[in-house]
Amino acid sequence: MAHASHTAQSAMCMIKRPGALALANQELARSLAQVGLSCADVIGASQLTVNQRRNKRVSEQEKRLWGRRAQNLPTRDGHHIWDRLDLIQWHRAHPEVETAFILDGHATNDRAISYAPIPDYYAALQEARRPFAAIWGTWGHSGTHAPRFPNHRWWGTFQFNKNESVPAFSNATGNDDPRDPEGQINATLEWSASENDFDPGSTDDDILDEEQRWEMNLRSTAGDQTADVTPRRCQRFRPEAGRNYRWANWSYADPRHPVQVAAGAVLADPYGLVTVPRVAIGTKGWGNRLVITAIP
Repeated sequence: MAHASHTAQSAMCMIKRPGALALANQELARSLAQVGLSCADVIGASQLTVNQRRNKRVSEQEKRLWGRRAQNLPTRDGHHIWDRLDLIQWHRAHPEVETAFILDGHATNDRAISYAPIPDYYAALQEARRPFAAIWGTWGHSGTHAPRFPNHRWWGTFQFNKNESVPAFSNATGNDDPRDPEGQINATLEWSASENDFDPGSTDDDILDEEQRWEMNLRSTAGDQTADVTPRRCQRFRPEAGRNYRWANWSYADPRHPVQVAAGAVLADPYGLVTVPRVAIGTKGWGNRLVITAIP
């Protein structure tokens, strides 16, 4: 669910803007959350909050907008409204759908918007191999924070090119436990991209997104860590379900002398997603370059 301080009109203007950014800010109407999730070809990033069925006041507001949950009214496209609006259920049911990169922030002591479902939501995002970063803390209902990336330009704005692939990190060893009062998930991991180029003077750290090959430089900002990595929003790389893919991890701690530190093979899952487990990601130089190629 998303409740928001920006109006729907201003959010849609940002969505129409070509290039780097489209942002659904915290507390935006929940229908716009689904726009951010299902229109990945238009939206680069979406900032959301989650289903509040455990919050009686919010539930009453939702009932006036979309009817009772027991009714689960049909939508024009043949689905049902509450199946669409329950983001935890939706992510687990549709890992094959590409979404915007999700930026998520919540207050654990918010008395208006309950934090209770958030740990389950983060678990669902990781299970579905979603590209996302999250931060939570004790800043209350009126305070607001969000994941900070190196290309952060001003409050509430993040730069993502909609025509570039992004990595989905899951099970990163640098993540915090969402049951703790404060913490983050994936907010200490970055990658080299047009809006966050590790070395603008070189193309060796650029994203490679081809039909049979995908490459990306990944880096940690908080000590060496490992994470499962899944290519998402790919432009040309189209893994086939059940096919084998070879992967290699190259350390670019010294960009002049990259060293292969690990390699292996992985099977694309039934949804056509390739996930490389426990990828080592360092802090020095250009971090680590993950290379995935189709096995003939």
